[in-house]
Amino acid sequence: MLSGTRKLRLQVRPRAGINPAPIESLLGITLPESPQETVNNDPATYWLGPNDWLLVNPAPDIDSISSALCASTSGATSVLTDVTDAWSIIEISGEDATAKLAAGCSVDLHNSAFPSGRYALTRLQHLSVIIHRLDDTPRFRILVDRSVAQFLRDWLGDE
Repeated sequence: MLSGTRKLRLQVRPRAGINPAPIESLLGITLPESPQETVNNDPATYWLGPNDWLLVNPAPDIDSISSALCASTSGATSVLTDVTDAWSIIEISGEDATAKLAAGCSVDLHNSAFPSGRYALTRLQHLSVIIHRLDDTPRFRILVDRSVAQFLRDWLGDE
C-alpha cells in the first residue's frame, strides 16, 4: 500500500464552463474526457464521471490548484476536495498479477486489450475500484475506498 500519496477530487458543473488549459498546464496533465483515455502514472488524473476527476499526487499545492481552477472557470461551479484519507492505493505486480486481478473482475487485463496507461472503473471482488496498468511488468495500481481496503489486501495476499 502506498502512503503519503495526496488525492484530490475536482468537480466542475457544467463542463462547458471550464477552460482546462490553465489547470492542465499547472498539473502537467490533461483532464481525461472519458475512462477510455490513457493516463500518466504520477501524477495521474482519473475520470470518475462527467465533470468529475480524481487527481493523484498532483505536484502543486492545493492553493495553487484552487487558484488555477478559479482562473479557468467562468459561469461554472467548481469544487476541489482533499480526499486523501478516503482512498487507499494498493499496487500489485509480477507474473501472477494479471491472473489474480482477472479472478476478481470482468475487465480484460491482457496487455493487448489493457496496455500500460489504461485504467478502468470497475468492480474487483464486488468492490468499486479503479484499476490502472502502470507498466508491462505487469504492475497495477488499485484505488479503493479506504473502509474496504483491508479486505482487498487480504484477498490479494498483500501483507
